[in-house]
Amino acid sequence: MSRKINKRFISVWIKAIRPKTLSGAAAPVILACSLSYHLCSRYEGRSFEWWIAICAMLFALFMQIVANLANDYVDFKKGSDREDRIGPERLLSTGKITLSAMKKAIAIASVASVAAGLPLVMAGGPGMIFIGALCLFFAFLYSTHFSYSGLGDILVILFFGLVPVAVTVFLLTGTWSLSSIAAGFAMGFATDTLLVVNNVRDVNEDQISGKKTIVVRLGEKKGRHLYILCGIIAILLIGFSIYNVKGFPKLTLLVPYITLHILTSLQFRKESLVNLNFFLGKTSRNILLFSLFSSLAFLI
Repeated sequence: MSRKINKRFISVWIKAIRPKTLSGAAAPVILACSLSYHLCSRYEGRSFEWWIAICAMLFALFMQIVANLANDYVDFKKGSDREDRIGPERLLSTGKITLSAMKKAIAIASVASVAAGLPLVMAGGPGMIFIGALCLFFAFLYSTHFSYSGLGDILVILFFGLVPVAVTVFLLTGTWSLSSIAAGFAMGFATDTLLVVNNVRDVNEDQISGKKTIVVRLGEKKGRHLYILCGIIAILLIGFSIYNVKGFPKLTLLVPYITLHILTSLQFRKESLVNLNFFLGKTSRNILLFSLFSSLAFLI
C-alpha cells in the first residue's frame, strides 16, 4: 500500500512541475555553453569552467519549476482553471495537491534555485545577485500579472532566452558580445513557441477568465501565425550569431531545424484546440533541437 501511495505521490508532483517545459529551461544553457566553449578556445588563458555550466543549468531548471508551480497556484486562486479546461491536468483544481503543499513546493524550489545560483556570484561578482533576484521576481510576476495582461511573451523572450544565454556566456568567458545577445534573443523567440501553443489552446478559457494573452488580443487565427513567426525570427537571429562567429558554411546545420519547424507549423495551423496538448511535446522537442543544432554549429 505504501508503495502505491509513494508512486502516486511522485506521479502527482512530476505532473506539477510539467517536465515537457523543462527543455525550455535547459536549451538556453546548452546553447550558451557551446558558444562559450568555442569562445574560450579563442581566448588565451581562459578555460571552460564546468562547475559554472552545471550551476547555471540547475538554476535555470529550478527557476522553470518555480514558474510552473506558481502559475498553477495563481490560476487556481484566480479561478482560471475551469471544469471545461482542455489543457493538461492542474493538480490544485483537481484536489490532488493542497494549497499548503503547493506553497511549500514553491518555497523549496525557490530556495533550490537560490542555492544553485549563489556559486555563480563567485564567477560573475555581486551583480549576479541582482540578476538572480530579478529572475525570481519575474518568475512570480509572470504568473500574477504579466500572463494576464498579454506581456508573458516578453518575459519568456527575456528570461528564457536573452538572460540565460548572454549571462551564462559572460560567466564562462568574462565578456559580453553581440553574438551572445543575438543568440539569446533567438533562443527566447524559439522558446516562446511553447507559450504560443499554450495560449492558442486555452484561448476560449482565457477569454472567459479575463486573461488577456496576446492570442486573446489578436484572435485565434492570427495567434496561430505567431508560432511560425517566432521560429523564423529565431532562425534569422541565430543565423546572424553563427555567421558572426563561425562563418557562412556552418549555417547549413540549421537546415534540419528549419525543415522541422515548417512542418510542425503547418500542422499547428490546422489542428483543433482539443488536440493541441500533444504539440507541447513536439514544440519542446523542437526547442531542444534548435539549441542542439545551433550548438553544433558553434562547436564543429
